[in-house]
Amino acid sequence: MYSVCKDEEYIHCPYNTSHMILKSRMQYHLFKCRKIYRTANVEICPFNASHHVPAPEIKFHLTICESRYLADRTVYLPDDENPESRTWAPKITPYLPPNEENWDQDDTNTCALTGENKDILNYPIFRNLPGATKSERKRFRKSERERMKKVKSNGGQQCSPGSC
Repeated sequence: MYSVCKDEEYIHCPYNTSHMILKSRMQYHLFKCRKIYRTANVEICPFNASHHVPAPEIKFHLTICESRYLADRTVYLPDDENPESRTWAPKITPYLPPNEENWDQDDTNTCALTGENKDILNYPIFRNLPGATKSERKRFRKSERERMKKVKSNGGQQCSPGSC
């Protein structure tokens, strides 16, 4: 390992030793290099996917791999081999607070189809219709012109919801 700064730790790539990679970026780099060097005689450690080891050294690596303890801990039984004396952690079910949302209840003044506020129809605000076809946009612009005329005829005042 090689370190340029105190915070940065660089590692040599097992596929090309001229590659110096940050330890935190090694997994991404190994994925790319493995694609490029498909014929390289490199094997992946079964205990840690970021350990790419030359094939002749894989047996030695498996004996000294620091990630091996995870597998050893699950395979080997503890000193006490009597299953009745083992204590298991209690099963914990996650607590979920009651859901207070009711999607069927509409207490807002928002149009379900367009997602816009219905009160906006009473004000001289220009709207558009995204995602519509050309003919739908044309009809929408025509209806908007009529709506704007009604709103302006009221002098910019709020009109009743049925009249605009």
